[in-house]
Amino acid sequence: MKTAFPFLLPLLALLLFQCAGNGPEYITVQVAMEKNDSIDITAFDRVYYRGFDLKPDRPEKDLNLEEIVTNYFIHNFSALLDRDILSYPDGEPEPGSLVIGGDIVLQILERNVIKKIGRPGKRENEFVKVENWSLELKVQLIAFPDREVIYENSYKKTLDEADPDDPYYNFKTVFNYCADQFARQVSGKERVEQRYLLLGR
Repeated sequence: MKTAFPFLLPLLALLLFQCAGNGPEYITVQVAMEKNDSIDITAFDRVYYRGFDLKPDRPEKDLNLEEIVTNYFIHNFSALLDRDILSYPDGEPEPGSLVIGGDIVLQILERNVIKKIGRPGKRENEFVKVENWSLELKVQLIAFPDREVIYENSYKKTLDEADPDDPYYNFKTVFNYCADQFARQVSGKERVEQRYLLLGR
């Protein structure tokens, strides 16, 4: 009798072989991966936070976006790098300083979707207003006194079907994701990945 799936026979044999305790053995190892496009912030005497320009330049949902972003870089970002991030000075930053700044592009799109509303057993379809939040964080690192842009990158995040009544959570979700991506890029910490090694018999 011919089987309808002859290509499954080798796979089945391998599975039986492993289940019987005769299969290949593996060990897992942690491998430090090379960081690409990383910047050694520790090489600078001081790091200043200049701020980000919001585009479009208008308030969204009565949020103090500038305060949220500033708190992240002065506190969260500073803790990650284990060094102080200073507010931008009134005059020119000192030679040997690094300045963080850039743009934040935020878009909020409203739309209606159909969702089941009500308790279990009596749920009905209703139109519900949701929002799609899209944020792009454009970052520049500028070295003084030459004002040379030594790093420039863009990070994006979208949150679909967000609750219009919770704008603080929505903004923090998209902004923190982008800011964390940038922070990991310049933290100087190695990226570690898991790899499997096949043990010989």
